[in-house]
Formats: sequence, structure tokens, C-alpha cells
Amino acid sequence: MSQLRTTSLIQTLVRNSQSVSCAESLTGGLLISALVTPTGASEVVYGGVTTYATHTKFQVLGVPEDVVSEHGTVSKQTALAMARGARELFGSTWAVAITGVAGPGPHEGQQAGTVFIALVGKPESEEIIQIEKHILSGERGEVRQETAELAVELLALELDNW
Repeated sequence: MSQLRTTSLIQTLVRNSQSVSCAESLTGGLLISALVTPTGASEVVYGGVTTYATHTKFQVLGVPEDVVSEHGTVSKQTALAMARGARELFGSTWAVAITGVAGPGPHEGQQAGTVFIALVGKPESEEIIQIEKHILSGERGEVRQETAELAVELLALELDNW
């Protein structure tokens, strides 16, 4: 993961007096680890949760059960609900959520390497929503690492607009 990009992201959050939180599933904490590494992170990173099991998505993040029953855990709808739940839980300006299938096999009819990354924010009066779907290749660890990098990049690009 690009330490320079993550450091720049943290500096931008500090400069803009904004904050971030995250909700992770398949990455298991890689994103929050990357976000807390740069100096200054303690000012702007409010927290992160790993909701690997489906019931923790309901209990911790408040993901509606009907979203999962209708769309599955590996979906843009679940990623968005996770991001909104993290933003509410931590009270941050921005929240990033990751859900997907790291592999080696498929899950819920989704092929290995399928990931959804959702970003929600409310830096001003209206909510910003970005959702990306990626089909990644590689071994389980590579998919997890690349997903965390893509999440950092999504947030950094959105912050560049502010």
C-alpha cells in the first residue's frame, strides 16, 4: 500500500477538519491499519470495525436484514448500508465500507475476487455516495490487499475534490 498516498489522505482530512471511519469484511482490518499508520491519524481516524460474520453486520452496523436477504452480503446495497452504519456509529464525516469474496471459491453466487467498496460522506449539507464494484484476480491475500488499496484510493480521490 502506498504510504505516501495514505499520508496525503490523512493530511487532507486534518487540513479540512474532517474525519473517517471504516467497516470491513473480507479485508479483516487491513484498511483501518493503513489509515492509522501515518502521523496525525489519531486526529481524524475515528475507528473501524470488522464485521466478518453476517450477524455482526446487523448487530454492530445496523445493516437491515432485508438488504442482506434480498441482495446478499456481497452487494452494493450491503456495502452502502455498512458505510452508513460506520458513519453513524463513529460520527465521522466520511466512512468507507468493504465487502466481497477473497476466495478461493465463490460465495453467494459471486465469484472469488468480487468486491464492493462504498464511500459515504456528509462534508456539507448533502450526502455524498460512491460505490465501486471490482473483479480482482490473484490469491486470497492479494485480493484482500488490493481491495484495501482501492478503498484508500477511492477516499483519497473524493477528498481531492474538496
